[in-house]
Amino acid sequence: MGWAALSTREWATVFWMIVLAVAAIGFPFALRALAPVARMFLGFWQLHVTLVLFFGWIVLVCYVAHLVGAWNEGLLKDTVAWVVFYGFASILSANRAANEEHFFRRAALAALSIGALMQFVLNLHTFNFVVELLLLPLVTFLFMLEAVAGMDVKTRPAQKLVNGLILVVGMWVIIATARGLLDSWRGLDPEQTGLAFAFSVWFPLTMLPFVYVFSLVLTYGANLSRARFHNDDKPPSFGARSALLVGLQGDLRAVNDLPQHHAEYRAIVRSRSFREGLRNVRAYKKAREIVRHEKEEAAARLVRNAGVKGVDENGRVLDQREVKETRDALRWIETCHLGHYNNRGKYRKDLISTVLLDDFTRQGLPEDHGITMRVRKDGQAWYAWRRTPSGQVLGIGMNKGRDNEWLYDAQEPPTGFPGADLSWGDRPYETPPNWQ
Repeated sequence: MGWAALSTREWATVFWMIVLAVAAIGFPFALRALAPVARMFLGFWQLHVTLVLFFGWIVLVCYVAHLVGAWNEGLLKDTVAWVVFYGFASILSANRAANEEHFFRRAALAALSIGALMQFVLNLHTFNFVVELLLLPLVTFLFMLEAVAGMDVKTRPAQKLVNGLILVVGMWVIIATARGLLDSWRGLDPEQTGLAFAFSVWFPLTMLPFVYVFSLVLTYGANLSRARFHNDDKPPSFGARSALLVGLQGDLRAVNDLPQHHAEYRAIVRSRSFREGLRNVRAYKKAREIVRHEKEEAAARLVRNAGVKGVDENGRVLDQREVKETRDALRWIETCHLGHYNNRGKYRKDLISTVLLDDFTRQGLPEDHGITMRVRKDGQAWYAWRRTPSGQVLGIGMNKGRDNEWLYDAQEPPTGFPGADLSWGDRPYETPPNWQ
């Protein structure tokens, strides 16, 4: 197999890239749309430096791999293809690395997964040029359609249909590839094929150190850029900067979490010396561990008390499953209601179905959220409620335009609007136990 030559799949990719480039150049509206992006790219020197360092890292990795016999010129095409299709995504993933727990562990496992093996196997055999030319836009269109359909609750049934079509096309590709490999396996170079398979595993792994360092630099830079705000608009001292760098010891998550701890952050950037800064960094790490422990204990308590009846010493139900998520969802309804009331002078009866699209998954609720909402005929009062898995009912509402927020917390749902239904309590602005 000629690894240095482009396959029909890659020629099809090149063809469609040329078509898109010509279309972009040929239509004036496309040029006008792309002009701001081009100006931003040309004027963003930090991006240029990042790309130079990234390509330099790739060259270094390939050179070291060549010295140990893991890379040769036959893998140049595979290297270029990886950079084109995955390289820029790897750079962009640096923004996620600091925010996502176990990001690098998942990225490493992805390189060792069955999916990575399947991708390599599928690339061993390609179809004739015409099939590849038709297959590429079809698969791209289906995946784009699936992503768009998944953004709206109303189009979720269409997403399932598209997923079925993707499965059909994928099964056809796998079966056709397997048949092609049975006919052509004798023509494969075992040594080069083994090198290519190993490359598909180790090369993505070698990009993770670059992503880590890049993400660390970005996160440190973001923290230092905000430091003036906490230091009377003055840059932090050299000692404070050094203590921040040395004290956190490259812990990416700790660097990212720092702005969430306002008091400790403020103390660090106001430090006058390295020793004082290091002491404040240690205080931040201790406070962060306490918060992490409290979150872990809260998560364990959710599991431990699942299905347990009764209330604690503060009157909160012991089974707190989806209580926080329910509060967040109801608060979100209130926020949206108030926004529309400011513009329309009354509350919308179709707020959940039309504006919020029956979707509270961002607040952590399932797609079948179970929220019930009522709006009075004159549009000047509303309420919404939901029953949590423990059976407790939480609700929220208003009965005098923008004023008089009422919070509900009971075993049974309300039967009327706040103020008219006594189950809401005697007066507004009271905070029941499960709303605290």
